[in-house]
Amino acid sequence: MAQVHIGKIHTRMEGTSCVVSALVAGEEVWFSSKDAVLSAAPEAFLSAFLIPAQLRKDRLVSNSPVCGTWFRNTHELSVITNGWWKRKVKPPEVPIVDRGKPKRWWRKTALFFTAGVDSFHTLNHYPKKIHALVNIHGFDIALANESRQKPAEQSYRSVARQKGISLVQIQTNLREHSYFNKTNWDYTHGGAMAAVAHLLKSDFHDFVLSSSTRRNDTRIWGSTWQIDHLWSSGNTRFISWGEHLSRAEKMEQIAGNSLVQEHLRVCWASTGPAANCGTCPKCTRTMVSLLWAGRFEQLKHCFVENPPLLDVISNWKPAPIWSTAELDPVYTNPERLPEPLRSAIRSQRDQLLADLDLRLRKKSRSDLYHEIPPSPGLSQIRSEPEMPVGNR
Repeated sequence: MAQVHIGKIHTRMEGTSCVVSALVAGEEVWFSSKDAVLSAAPEAFLSAFLIPAQLRKDRLVSNSPVCGTWFRNTHELSVITNGWWKRKVKPPEVPIVDRGKPKRWWRKTALFFTAGVDSFHTLNHYPKKIHALVNIHGFDIALANESRQKPAEQSYRSVARQKGISLVQIQTNLREHSYFNKTNWDYTHGGAMAAVAHLLKSDFHDFVLSSSTRRNDTRIWGSTWQIDHLWSSGNTRFISWGEHLSRAEKMEQIAGNSLVQEHLRVCWASTGPAANCGTCPKCTRTMVSLLWAGRFEQLKHCFVENPPLLDVISNWKPAPIWSTAELDPVYTNPERLPEPLRSAIRSQRDQLLADLDLRLRKKSRSDLYHEIPPSPGLSQIRSEPEMPVGNR
């Protein structure tokens, strides 16, 4: 087990941008914004690198004191994630300080926003006031890809303006950091968002993360209802919201919204300015969800291409499921789809269930003979969920 040192955390101004940086494993990682004054919070950098260090069986070390609430929460989080990956990694080696009781009177709420299905649903249905949207350039869109980032940011600012709230745009090189980028983003994005929230603790107290999994879905994922709240500190609280619905059900509720019809962005494959290519798995699964919800015609224009969906479904390669709870209502209730799409989805569902049954039978036989079945390792990380999904 190696030690990964985090130090030299400081804030500086570069023109009109506020920059907070640190040395992690001897290499600089930075966050920058023209929309907010960022705090030099050690919890930010420790959160960002906690899961990467755990996956590599390393231990984080820092001389900067951290909030005791954050430390206790992340210790609990590490117990869960150690169980996921059969690790025995220790919590960070850091000094702890009592930050005192948080000030409740200034509490404001920010929503992480990418104009995807999850975050649009939260923006429209979250029961409390949202004061600002937060988007990070360098996460879903590469830091160097200005041709895609520029129209995306224009969309985010337009949505914020029409909702009468502000947008906080952050830039970061976190995903380019040589230690961070050796682990899979599917598992590390929750800690990355937590890092940004801790940097914004001077302006906001509550941060809403739109859940990408449902309450009865226990799959391993970087940001889920199971662990999101455990990134919290005494003055920064994380709230996972939306786990009571699948993305298809969320789409059914938001498709008629004019902002969604103008600004929906679910595509991760496109590298150009177009919001949604229409041919990648993210786009096509969203299209199928729209058909299932009876809303396809309202959002058809959001996609550059509209390929034959029967051919698209036939070429899907869904990852294995680990329980029936992972199945989206599109799979469990395909009767809402027209033929021949209905039969194609049923066929895929039956294949997934047959594969699950086979693996469960093998596991039962292994348990019978007191053998320990192989645990999921890094090689089994799924690059994309098997259900019809969209961006956050």
